[in-house]
Amino acid sequence: MAARAIDVREAGARVLRHLGVEVSRIDESVSGAVVLADEVGPAEVTELVEQGAVGVALGGGSPTAHAVVVARGLGLPMVIRFPRVDDVDEGVQVVLDGEDGTVAIDPPADDVRRARERAEAQDRRAAELREQAAEPVDFQGRSVLVAANVGSVADARAAVANGADGVGLLRTELLVLDRETYPDEDTQRDDLTEILDVLDARPVVVRVLDAGGDKPVRTLDVTPEHNGFLGIRGLRYLLAHPELLHTQLRAIARASVGHRVSVMAPMVTTVEEARAFREAVEAAVASLVSDGVEHAAPEAVGIMVEVPAAALTVEEFADVVDFVSVGSNDLAAYLSAAERTEPDLAPLLDPDSSAMKRVLDALTEQAASRGIPVAVCGEMAGDPGLAMSLLARGVWEVSMAPARIPAVKDAIRRYGR
Repeated sequence: MAARAIDVREAGARVLRHLGVEVSRIDESVSGAVVLADEVGPAEVTELVEQGAVGVALGGGSPTAHAVVVARGLGLPMVIRFPRVDDVDEGVQVVLDGEDGTVAIDPPADDVRRARERAEAQDRRAAELREQAAEPVDFQGRSVLVAANVGSVADARAAVANGADGVGLLRTELLVLDRETYPDEDTQRDDLTEILDVLDARPVVVRVLDAGGDKPVRTLDVTPEHNGFLGIRGLRYLLAHPELLHTQLRAIARASVGHRVSVMAPMVTTVEEARAFREAVEAAVASLVSDGVEHAAPEAVGIMVEVPAAALTVEEFADVVDFVSVGSNDLAAYLSAAERTEPDLAPLLDPDSSAMKRVLDALTEQAASRGIPVAVCGEMAGDPGLAMSLLARGVWEVSMAPARIPAVKDAIRRYGR
């Protein structure tokens, strides 16, 4: 519950704004500055970027916390678990290195100059890579997709700007987290259409609502007690509330007209759940046909593989789904029994651990034997070295924060021959 405090404070600030009381911690004073705070919420990250902040150092946080994921996607350098947040006075010069995870306080002038030169060189290189990233890449003679994870129109624009071949994960829960009322079918269609129009003809995988865990949708009956990481979340929740799933699938199909859209379900454990999801997709499409409503049926139906039970039995899903997408963040958390929002457990969430490697080996071998295409989304896919190891296992798509795409494509060009 303590880890959710920032979400509660953001909700309270939003209520106060509607009452005419502005309580935002962020204004134009952050322009060109490094911001130090104990924590920030995901909505505040977007505000920081819009106001021109150049970096953030947090006293807490974890690599897969929502705010950190948003910052990574928007290209905002961030250092987490910085112990001296309260020791730095306002106006003191600092040098923050998001890659190394370091913050130098009041460094010597020569260090500042070298850091500035290094940053400028990195900016030039990043611009070159973004230009190159528009071109597709091959890995060892086969075409692969380097895709983006998105949850907003801003993310979609960033994906296009960074050369994404498509979207491997459209997080629809991010479109409803901050809503005062849960959106109806027409609103959901409009929200998705706005994102899909930005992405144009690129293939897009839309994940249906992943409520629960670290995504508390306050307009639904989602509680930490019943809908936590090991509770009724993801597809489990949707199958318990079929009207929500039916409405969302209709909205997705209506928004898909003129676009290449597939759908997938989160938090799948058994084949029976996957079969129920496919049946729900078919029922939603059939209802649109019956109603005479313009729509486009999904190109493919897939599932997220985040639960070890599904990862170790993926061949059993071959007759039910068209593809699987490994959610590396949650899979690492469930393998290690470590909540991904708990800062002290961050070292356990290692996507390159022996356990993760063995599970991925078993998964990809089973999938290959049954002809199931495998994608991977999450922080593992955005690491150039780890992405190469995934492609070497036969993974056909890696999907990541938009800002990571140019570096991953560059690595594939250089080392994937």
